[in-house]
Amino acid sequence: MKAVQIASVVLAAGLLVACDGDSEPSAAPVTAASEPALPTHGSSPGSPGSMPAPTADVATGSGCMPTPDDPPSEIPNGAELPRTAVGDLDGDGRDDQLTTWRLTLGDDEVIHHLRVVTSSGKVVEGELSEASAMADVRPLGTIPVGDGKWAALVVESAGASGENIALWGLHAWPDDPCSLGRLTIADDSAELTFPIGGTVGQVSGLRCTEVDGMPALGITTATQESGGDTYAWQEQRVQWSGAGALRGAGTDSGSVAVDGLDQYAGLDCPGISLE
Repeated sequence: MKAVQIASVVLAAGLLVACDGDSEPSAAPVTAASEPALPTHGSSPGSPGSMPAPTADVATGSGCMPTPDDPPSEIPNGAELPRTAVGDLDGDGRDDQLTTWRLTLGDDEVIHHLRVVTSSGKVVEGELSEASAMADVRPLGTIPVGDGKWAALVVESAGASGENIALWGLHAWPDDPCSLGRLTIADDSAELTFPIGGTVGQVSGLRCTEVDGMPALGITTATQESGGDTYAWQEQRVQWSGAGALRGAGTDSGSVAVDGLDQYAGLDCPGISLE
């Protein structure tokens, strides 16, 4: 069982819902009067790679066409530790290429980058400003987060024995039909980071699921109860809400024995692996 520094996770105020129950997490539709708290971490509005609050929609294949101003598709000279993955990020049904790398500047400052080359040849990139200097930064692929909406999973940092994953997407702004940025919480500028792993007393995970028949993400946690034989688990679900953000979409909770903790401490999405 992996471990992660849960202290880096900040809960978004006003979004927490706790539901009693003893069933295991399921993909059944959930309706909640209010929305669950979302794990957040990251830079303030306007920082490199973050997305502002104005209205926007997900960029589609038609909006992500090459332009003369695109950066080159090849990574620059001097790039270190390039890592690649593939997945459909612009929603046109074809694989796009995701690449991360780092550059070490003259003062030993390390900067990590994410570049996306779509199947149409569009090239967009962003700076991973929250990535740890020496972390095993890498893209993992893409997952659905709503009706026709996709996000890239990128490992940006690590705890004691776990890793923190950020979500990136392509967004269509009035003056830029295809820009790359981290997903945020709806009606907030806080960027989303998901810890995968756990400490002795608490574990965290992420899984792909559905809400009302549409793709969603389940954020799972399990905390050791008094006596240590069982853990209280909670699954908070989120979905695409527009403007480069996710919103709370319900929660379940219950108890689980120690030997059932693995399902709450890993990454469970088709075609995605932390290895």
